[in-house]
Amino acid sequence: MSEDIKFRKSAAWVAIICLLCSLLSGSILGIGGPVKAYAASNVTETEIEAGLKFCKDYPVALSYEGETIMFASSDVPPVIITPKGEKNGRTLIPARALFEKMGATVDWDGTTQTVTVKLETTVVKLVIGSAEAKVAVTDNGRTSEKTVKRDVPALIIDHDHDYYGSTMVPVRFVAESVGCEVGFDDKTRTVTVKAPAKVEAPTDTTSSAVSTLGAVSAIIDDLKDKPKANTPSGIDAKDLPGAT
Repeated sequence: MSEDIKFRKSAAWVAIICLLCSLLSGSILGIGGPVKAYAASNVTETEIEAGLKFCKDYPVALSYEGETIMFASSDVPPVIITPKGEKNGRTLIPARALFEKMGATVDWDGTTQTVTVKLETTVVKLVIGSAEAKVAVTDNGRTSEKTVKRDVPALIIDHDHDYYGSTMVPVRFVAESVGCEVGFDDKTRTVTVKAPAKVEAPTDTTSSAVSTLGAVSAIIDDLKDKPKANTPSGIDAKDLPGAT
């Protein structure tokens, strides 16, 4: 066997051994490796891992108008992430499950790493890993936009190391931005979301009053046209028995 063939076989075996070691250590496919959070963020992987572990032991549920929201098996379940130095955590959920349920549209721009949630006249934009979010509201044709600082941004979390992480957004911030009421049931560990209140159009009281007056006037005119007494034609009421 030539030296060249021996070298090639040796190199192949070395490559196979390195590959096996990488798989076992979790550096490829992430098996057993650390949780990944893609894009720059002020939240560390340690904080994400801690949140996932805590919520695995104490799962967090999500309900909308009393109905439990179900997530895909591939989705990251709701996770509570507590920023360094904070006592209270922020609950992040997969973006689509809740907001599409309430009729909102959820769009993803891979180029800018931006999640956009739109419900009626409100648009919320979150850039993955960014501490700033934008909320725009349109009223009577005019759009006003504000920038809101966030201590926990939207994240892409890869909890099962398949490199297809879930896009996670802070549920309270986004839901309240589109007008929902958000609460937390400690007993059941459930984030509760109520639909935005519907604003009814103001009643035109002037038109209603005019219509009522018109109806009353018609009744009065109708009464004027009727006989004052129900007596036979040509007979005076005083000629009837008992008349005085």
